[in-house]
Amino acid sequence: MKRKLLLLLMVFLFLFLPISNVFASASIPSGAVGPKAEIFMNEYELNFGQNPNNLIDGSTLATTQYGTVLLYSTLFFNFTVTEDVKLWGIGTHYADSGGSTDSQPIQIDKFNNSTGQFESYHIGTNNHSNTWYVIAPELTKGKYRIRNSQTRGYVSFNEIYAEKINVEPLPPPPPTEEPPTEEPPMENNYEITNFETNIQGTEAVLKWINPIDATNIRVYLNGTVIYNGLNETVTIKSLEYNKSYTIRITTFDDKNVESFGYYHVLTMPEKSIEPLKAVENISVLNGNGYILLNWDKVNHPYLKGYNVYVDGNKVNTKLITTNSFRISNVTNEQSYNIQVSSVAEDTELNYFEEKFSVSKNGLPTSLGIPTVSVNFTLQDLTDGVSSWFSSLWLIVAFSIAIPLSFIIAIRVKYLFLT
Repeated sequence: MKRKLLLLLMVFLFLFLPISNVFASASIPSGAVGPKAEIFMNEYELNFGQNPNNLIDGSTLATTQYGTVLLYSTLFFNFTVTEDVKLWGIGTHYADSGGSTDSQPIQIDKFNNSTGQFESYHIGTNNHSNTWYVIAPELTKGKYRIRNSQTRGYVSFNEIYAEKINVEPLPPPPPTEEPPTEEPPMENNYEITNFETNIQGTEAVLKWINPIDATNIRVYLNGTVIYNGLNETVTIKSLEYNKSYTIRITTFDDKNVESFGYYHVLTMPEKSIEPLKAVENISVLNGNGYILLNWDKVNHPYLKGYNVYVDGNKVNTKLITTNSFRISNVTNEQSYNIQVSSVAEDTELNYFEEKFSVSKNGLPTSLGIPTVSVNFTLQDLTDGVSSWFSSLWLIVAFSIAIPLSFIIAIRVKYLFLT
């Protein structure tokens, strides 16, 4: 009776146990001789919305219609290794999203800390069977991206395994069982903490807390070093609105070893434009046949000038760039309604604004200061001064030269008599 129950249980497990679970619990690759290394997943770009929360410490994912896969229907995924490893994989990867068995080699790119970009590092071999094979024989410490070597397709693995390589032999055991009195030196795996940003216009203030043993802090902006030192705050100036910047902050230990770094994407807000103010404190001087206006200047980053309106009609032919204007061709003892407008414009921002002042009354009068006009030009004035001075230069020269000659003669006489 017990044998029959055991046989029925084995048949039930064979028929109803999902094959994907077998893949999920695949054994260590038979060719792997080194210990297992850790893989840290960083980023995923999914094609059909696979839930990235299913990732568990770089191991298998949930079950899909195509079996258990590491990243089903992804365009790429990024991961980090903290030591030299050999990367193994089990499963297949396809050239298109329709499940074609014409698999293409996957490509592994490595992140370049200097340029801030992923660069080609290794082209793997294609695989069609659910057996372990080597994806990459050696990956050094750093950040990597796995993607299909074609422009379309996805990467599909049942499981991956990282094998430690270049493992140094263990030191011989101590002669006694007494615990060591000194702590072993620590690797530089420390990063900054409590990072925060404060954006003020086109400037961004970065703040953080340094590790205790850091000997230097380095700040990169889009791959370019902008700071070295031990400050815990840096101000970045002249940033552009509505643009994103990649910030990386690394630490150095007492052996001058640089850490992997803390990454942050800084997104600048869209540019805000302050409202334009109307012209204020307009003074009106009623003259004889004219009206003279003065007003306070308007402060605005995009101010272009001013317009003057008399009874609703603009009287200036081009924008006024000063804060005064003379209205001519008016009739004495006749009242006029006057307004001054401020004009601001920026073509790149597609911005234009004109703000009108409070109305003022102008009343030119025959009792006011008359218009003074002259019938000569500035060139006429220059020629007249030059002609007048040319007739006097001999007199001026003698009046200076004669006293000066006496002074020089007296000085020379003193040289020989003393």
